[in-house]
Amino acid sequence: MGRTSVSRIPVVELVITEELDLWALSRLTRLLDDALAVSPVEIVIDLAQCPYLDAAAIGVLLEAHRRARLDGGLLTLRSPSERLRRNLRLARADRVLHVIPPEVPAEPPADMPAELPAGVPADREV
Repeated sequence: MGRTSVSRIPVVELVITEELDLWALSRLTRLLDDALAVSPVEIVIDLAQCPYLDAAAIGVLLEAHRRARLDGGLLTLRSPSERLRRNLRLARADRVLHVIPPEVPAEPPADMPAELPAGVPADREV
């Protein structure tokens, strides 16, 4: 059974900036082991800068997810690229892992043009 939430660290965040392939698995496993050792409520893995994720890395993430759940926690993948989301879908890992897609850029206010037409000074109304 998981630990009580009173004594738990709320979030541990890992930012991945390299390819998650066979060569990176030992580092990824160590990072996840260290994160799981402090029994956080949530582990957030930021994948915004991760260029590649292979099947072996997905297996490591699924195992970390399983361990986090056994301890009453959550593992979240944040901002994976479309390529990474496709790999997760192909492995059907997106059905198990909590995945937060990249944020959509905010829309400019309706009364503000996104860009000024060429040749229009910035201080002039369009």
